[in-house]
Amino acid sequence: MEHNRRTGALFGKFLLLLAVMFAAELLIMLFMPGAGAGVSRIVSSSIDALLLALIIAPFIWGLLIRPCHALALQQTLRCSAVLHAMTDGAIEFREDGEIIDANSSAGLIFGCDAVTLLGCSTASILPELLPCLPVKETDNFTAHHDLTGIRTDGGQIPLTITISRLYLDQTPSFLAVIKDNSVHHSYREQLDWQTNHDALTGLPNRSLLMDRVQQGILLAQSTGKPFALYCIDIDHFKFINDSLGHAAGDQVLQEMAGRLSTLVRPIDTVARYGADEFSIIAAELKHADASGMIAQKIRNAISVQPVRIDGHEIAITASVGISMFPRDGQDANNLMMFADTAMHRAKELGRDTFQFFTAEMNTHTLERITLEARLRKALENKEFILLYQPKVNLTTGRITGAEALIRWQNPDLGMVSPASFIPLAEETGLIEPITDWVLATACCQARAWHDAKLPPVSVAVNISTRQFRKRYLIGAVQKALHESKLLPQYLELEITESVLMHDLEEAIPLLAQLKENGHSISLDDFGTGYSSLSYLKRFPVDKLKLDYSFVRDITNDVDSAAIAKSVLAMAHSLKLGVIAEGVETRGQLAYLRRQGYDEAQGYYLSRPVSSSEFQKLLAGGIPEQLLDPETELPTRELLVVDDEPNILRSLERVFALEGYHVSTATNAVDALELLATRKIAVIISDNRMPGMSGIELLRMVKELHPDTVRIIITGYTDLESAVNAINEGSVFKFIAKPWDDKALCTIIVEAFRYHDFLRQTVAG
Repeated sequence: MEHNRRTGALFGKFLLLLAVMFAAELLIMLFMPGAGAGVSRIVSSSIDALLLALIIAPFIWGLLIRPCHALALQQTLRCSAVLHAMTDGAIEFREDGEIIDANSSAGLIFGCDAVTLLGCSTASILPELLPCLPVKETDNFTAHHDLTGIRTDGGQIPLTITISRLYLDQTPSFLAVIKDNSVHHSYREQLDWQTNHDALTGLPNRSLLMDRVQQGILLAQSTGKPFALYCIDIDHFKFINDSLGHAAGDQVLQEMAGRLSTLVRPIDTVARYGADEFSIIAAELKHADASGMIAQKIRNAISVQPVRIDGHEIAITASVGISMFPRDGQDANNLMMFADTAMHRAKELGRDTFQFFTAEMNTHTLERITLEARLRKALENKEFILLYQPKVNLTTGRITGAEALIRWQNPDLGMVSPASFIPLAEETGLIEPITDWVLATACCQARAWHDAKLPPVSVAVNISTRQFRKRYLIGAVQKALHESKLLPQYLELEITESVLMHDLEEAIPLLAQLKENGHSISLDDFGTGYSSLSYLKRFPVDKLKLDYSFVRDITNDVDSAAIAKSVLAMAHSLKLGVIAEGVETRGQLAYLRRQGYDEAQGYYLSRPVSSSEFQKLLAGGIPEQLLDPETELPTRELLVVDDEPNILRSLERVFALEGYHVSTATNAVDALELLATRKIAVIISDNRMPGMSGIELLRMVKELHPDTVRIIITGYTDLESAVNAINEGSVFKFIAKPWDDKALCTIIVEAFRYHDFLRQTVAG
C-alpha cells in the first residue's frame, strides 16, 4: 500500500512537468516573437520531446511501471494478509520504532485492539526491541530474542521475539513475530514447585529439605549460632490409614502440616520428609537448650486436640528425634540420619516423646536393623513358641483358662523378650502374620486339650493396636476357628484400653461384632488408661483385668489398694468379671480374695508354661498349698512390729503368756504382707524404725485394714506426733517408753475389746 502511494505521486510529478514545459512554449511564442531561432528550436525540440513522452507515457505505464507497481502492491497486500492470519502476535515497524501494522493476536498479547498499536512506538510495548536490530543492513537478517513485554495495563509478560527485515519498497521495515511465554513460564514455575514441594501438604519435600539443611549449615557457620533438625513421626499412622482409609490419613497429614507451619518462625523450615514424617529446621538458636523447649512445643501442637474426620475424633501423638549442628555432625545427610535415629528411639521408649541423638544410638540402630532382619525370618524358620499362663478362679481354685504368650527362640540371640520384638513387629508390619500364627496355634492347642477330655478352658490372645481393625481381625479370627474347629466361646480376646480409645467409633461396633460371634472379651491393663465409667459402659466386654502395676503394690500402697477396690466396684456394678494379673505373693492373692476378685494369674500361681506342662496343670490342678483359704486363727491374733530383735522377743513372750497368738515383723513391708494374709485383730508397732516410721505404718494400716486396731510404742520425744496420730484416728492408743508390762497388757485387752465392738457393729 505504501509503494502504491509513492508510484502515483511520481507519475503525477511527471505530468506536471510536461504541462509546465508546454505552457512555457506558448508564452515564448506570444511574448517573445523576436527571440532567436536557436532558442525557439531548443524549446520547440524540448516541447516535442515532452509531447512525444506524453504520447508514449501511457504505453510505458501499462507495459513497465504498472506491472512493477502491481507486483509491489501485491507483495505488500500478501505480507499484510499473512501478518493478520498469523496465530502468534505480529507487528511491522520502521527502523525508528514506529508501528505501521499489527495483527489482532498482538493486540491480545498487549491487552488492546490491534488498531491502537498503529502509529505507536515499539518502546512503549517492547522497550528492549530496537537495541536488537542490526547496525548494518543484512539481506538475510533474522534474530530470536527472549524479551519482556509491557501490557497497556502496565503488567509484564515474558515473550520470545523473532525479528526479520522486510524489502517491500524503498523504506526499510521489520517484522516481529511475538510468542507469549506466560503459559509456558507458569508451567515451568509449577513444574519447579512440584519438583521441590509435597503435593498433598504444600510443604517442601525431601529434596528441598536437604537443600535447606545445607543452607542452614552455611548460615550457622557464618553466624556461629547452632540450629536444630527435628524428625517428627505420627504415632500409629498406619492404623489410621488401614482402619479409616487413605482419605482420612491424608486429612490428618494436612492438619498436622497446618499445625506445624503455624508453630515456626519465618526463618525456619517445615517439610514433609516421608509418608507420615515431617521435619523442622529451627535456625539461629540463641542456645542449644532452646531445642528441647521447641520439641515440647511441637508435641503440644500436634496433640493439643483430636482431629475430627467423618465423625471420628482421632487423638494424634508424635515421636520426635533431634539432631544439632554442629554438635552432632557437619554434613546434611548425617544430620538427617541422626535425627531419624533419635526419632526411632523415641518410638521404642513408648512414643509421644522426644529424644536427642546420642552416639550410643548408632550402636542401638545397628542392633535394631539386625533384629529386624532376623525377625523377618523367624516365622519361616519356626522360631516362635507359645507358652500358657493359667487363670485361676479365686472361689473354686480351678483353672478357668490360659493366656497365650508368644516367645521367640532365636539360635543366635537365645530367648528374646516380647517387649523387644513386638513393638518392632508392629512398626514393620510383621505383627499381622505373627498374630495369624498365634491365633491358629492357640486355637489348635485349645481344641487338642478338649479332645483329650480335659476340663474345657478358654485360651486368651492379646490384640494390639495394629491388629485391631475390623477388616483384618474378624477374618483372622474366623480363619483360626475354622481350621481348628474350636467353638468361638473358647477363644478370648484381650484388648487394652488404649487400643479402644484410639478410635471409639470404630472400636465399639467391632467389639459388638466379636461378641455377636460368641467370643469373650477382656479389657486388658485396666486402670492405666481412661478407666472411666462413662467409657466403660459403652464397651461390650466381659471382664476387666487389673494391671499388674497395681497388684504389685496392693498390700503396701494405699493408692494401689484404692484403685483395686474402685475397679472391683466399677466392674461388679456393670456385672463384669474381674481378674488380677501379676500376682506374685501370697499376701497379694489373699488380699484380692478378701476384696472379692473373681480370678487371678501370676507367677505365684504359675509361670507361663509349655502346652504339655499346662496340660498337667489342667489334669492335676494348682497345688493346694497355694490356694488354701486363710487358716482360721484365734480372734486374739496380735502382730508386733519392731526392728530390735531383743525387744521383739520380749514383747512376744509377754503376750504369749497372756494367751495371745502372736506374729512378728521387723519392718513395715513384712508387716503389711502378714496383714494381707492373716486376720490380725491388733497391731502394736515401735515408732522409730528405718524406712518407715511406726506412725506412717499405722496410717497405712488404717486405709488398707481399717478393722485392725492400731497401737504405737513411742519415746517421750515423739509424744506430740503420737497424740496427733490419735486425734486423726490413725492410732487407737500409744504406749510410752519405758513401759510397764502390766499396763501394756491392760491396753492390749482394751484394744481387743474395741476390735470385737467393731466386728459386731459391721455385722449388725
